[in-house]
Amino acid sequence: MDPTRRLHVFDRFDIQLGRSNGIREIFHENMRRAQVTTPIIHEGDLFETLPDGLPDLIAFAHIDLGTGGGKESHAKLIEHSLQHLYPRLVRRGVIVFMDYHDPKFTVKGFDANPGAKVAVDRFFEDKPEKIRLLFGGACSHAYMRKR
Repeated sequence: MDPTRRLHVFDRFDIQLGRSNGIREIFHENMRRAQVTTPIIHEGDLFETLPDGLPDLIAFAHIDLGTGGGKESHAKLIEHSLQHLYPRLVRRGVIVFMDYHDPKFTVKGFDANPGAKVAVDRFFEDKPEKIRLLFGGACSHAYMRKR
């Protein structure tokens, strides 16, 4: 890995995950425990923080935007993110999609956020890239590699 490249994290950090409070502190502790450089953090609602702060070129993105709420509001958040990420994604760059559940193939997966598949399928409908499923146990994932 090129040490001059920096990881950017965009997160609200205000949503409780299970019984865990203080998500930002837990995130920082995980970085310390892994002995990795803390990424550049952009805290806040993605509708307000994107596209500001995004690097001009992106090689990898992981979209995990399960914030609760309804299917369409979740889909709009993912589509907003893709509108800003996709044009900056370098050739052969990868985006991983958390919660991409296709019941025809991820039969043991859990459809935690149905808006994920709706948004990804809608966004890539007219793009040359194909969405590929990943096995994630009870979690459903997918990815794409930019042509």
